Amino acid sequence: RLRGDALQGKAGPPAHEISSPSACRVDSCEVNASMAPITRILSPVDFSEASQHAIEHAIVIARWYKASITALHVYNPAFVPIPGLPALESRVPEPELKRLQVETTRCFKNAVASGVGVDVIVEVGQPAAQILKRSDAAHSDLIVMGTHGAGGFEHLLLGSVTEKVLRRAHCPVLTVPPHAQATSTLPFRRLLCAVDFSDSSLRGLNFACSIARESKAPLTLLHVVEWPWHEPPPPV
Repeated sequence: RLRGDALQGKAGPPAHEISSPSACRVDSCEVNASMAPITRILSPVDFSEASQHAIEHAIVIARWYKASITALHVYNPAFVPIPGLPALESRVPEPELKRLQVETTRCFKNAVASGVGVDVIVEVGQPAAQILKRSDAAHSDLIVMGTHGAGGFEHLLLGSVTEKVLRRAHCPVLTVPPHAQATSTLPFRRLLCAVDFSDSSLRGLNFACSIARESKAPLTLLHVVEWPWHEPPPPV
């Protein structure tokens, strides 16, 4: 799923399926598939199933674009910040931080084995805030993360952390469901991109074209017209 606005409504004409050359032409409107190169990928990890599946996608994409990966684990202790007390980071035992560093590194052993550069970072704080902060600091070109985390509370569609990152990130965000819910295979065989002609939607389209080109997969563009009224009742 690529971040971008999507409309819902009744089914319209069949979607227009295209391959992805360097430029895709749809209804006489040229979409340039070139985009800023992906050189830095941020891959947050919380050791959940969705997180592990997202790592697999991050590694494949990093190999396509010859990008490096920043592996980030955010430790969120059950400490309440109290004025006058030391910062949260200084209240976490050093052995615990080292254990998390080792466990995070282990999650990306396949990336290292395939020649992808990986920087492992463990931070303390609120996960969404730290992910966004690290993304900006590292000038990430892409965030790849799971749809649901390890926490017990989840929103109906996306985990609360993922939803916050989707709404506030300054770069594209690719969200990946757990293995049990996923239908995608790597490399991708088919891609679907929903467009509503907004700026974020068109940026998502450029990214989808680039991914389709790298994976040599057909790309389906979908625009849904939402009818704001109900059909009148049939005449009696």
